[in-house]
Amino acid sequence: MGTSSMYEGPKDNRLLPEDYFKKEENSDSNKIDPEAWKKTKNAMSKFISANRGNLKKVMNRYASANGGSTRTAQNATSGIKGIATLGTILTKAYNSSFDNVMKEYGIDYQNKSMDMILSEFVNIISPEANTKEECVGREALIRTLSELYEIIEKTNEGIEYFNKLDETKFNFIINKYIENYIFTKFLKDLEYRVEKYANNIERVMHKENDIKDFIRYSVNNATKNINFKDFDYKDLKTIEKIYKECYEIWEDE
Repeated sequence: MGTSSMYEGPKDNRLLPEDYFKKEENSDSNKIDPEAWKKTKNAMSKFISANRGNLKKVMNRYASANGGSTRTAQNATSGIKGIATLGTILTKAYNSSFDNVMKEYGIDYQNKSMDMILSEFVNIISPEANTKEECVGREALIRTLSELYEIIEKTNEGIEYFNKLDETKFNFIINKYIENYIFTKFLKDLEYRVEKYANNIERVMHKENDIKDFIRYSVNNATKNINFKDFDYKDLKTIEKIYKECYEIWEDE
């Protein structure tokens, strides 16, 4: 996919002031009950390794071990920031132009490949990855832009993709980021390693797709009435509420 350049080190291009978000606490210190996490990890292991596993039990236990949907959403600091900053830069491109946005942040994109341009997005939107939570946000962004890169390559739109943003594109990109954040956080919290199940990679990939499908369903349900093209990306409480509504579905399973 040519996305390795998205892993370049951070640059000092910030969309938001440094105090826009408070520094999050170590997420590991926020765990409610070690025994609950042990049960969640065991349920995940059984789901991945068994021919038939109970995904609903895994998701339900995960939400519970995190302290419920409200606390899980409150702790999604990099996920909230990711929506706010990604949405802000897309809105700037929509209201002005891609060229003006790049100029605003001092980025020379002329004669650069699309994957190199998108790597600049990573360094603008998620410049730091010093904590576990920040790493989750950055990895989710890289996953999202990698998928977007593949779409742009297929349509051969190039930078015109960002000059022709509409409601459909806004909703797709933001929803995709939320999905990738929740999926990445889920795997990291459960200390999941695909290598552990190397003897049956095909089945593991199938199980991972089941997890992604469930997360996608949760996200689509939480955002079904939201038009991200006209969204207020400074409204962090509403962004937090989106995550809360995603995780509420897990509690009901």
